[in-house]
Amino acid sequence: MYLGIDCGTQGTKALLIDEHGIAQDRGHAMHEVIQRAAGAREQDPKWWIEALRYQ
Repeated sequence: MYLGIDCGTQGTKALLIDEHGIAQDRGHAMHEVIQRAAGAREQDPKWWIEALRYQ
């Protein structure tokens, strides 16, 4: 089994595939965004870890 993880700006995605390349399961968790008055947007990195735990 192989696990692929993509942590992007909008969410964390995971894909589990077997030794033949066939997808066995997948998951997705959205990320929160902090919006500042000047238009800046940021995230707390701990949210990325939490998103992965809930996949």
